[in-house]
Amino acid sequence: MLPGAYRVPGTYEIIASGEVLISIFGQEFSIGEQTNSAWLEVTENPNPIPGCLYTTAVNFVNFTTFENGSWGEGCDLSGDSSCTTDLNNDGVVNVSDLLLLLGEFGIECE
Repeated sequence: MLPGAYRVPGTYEIIASGEVLISIFGQEFSIGEQTNSAWLEVTENPNPIPGCLYTTAVNFVNFTTFENGSWGEGCDLSGDSSCTTDLNNDGVVNVSDLLLLLGEFGIECE
């Protein structure tokens, strides 16, 4: 699946494969390589998430669904972002970034 494809409503096949191990009383037994698939239906988001959609922007947020500049002064294209979810730009993705996201949750954007 292409990056960002989850933003487009539709039906997508998810395929998982690998060796399956069963543990009985701490002893592992392999039942071989298994492949399973499931279908995921993505519907239109009734609560769009505003932010910066440009992947090369410093303040790019990968869960944004539409561009409106609500995260600061819009998209900052002055540099490359290596950690797209590092919201406070401290070079590490941690609890502080999660708290920033949760602090914005539910706020109505102008």
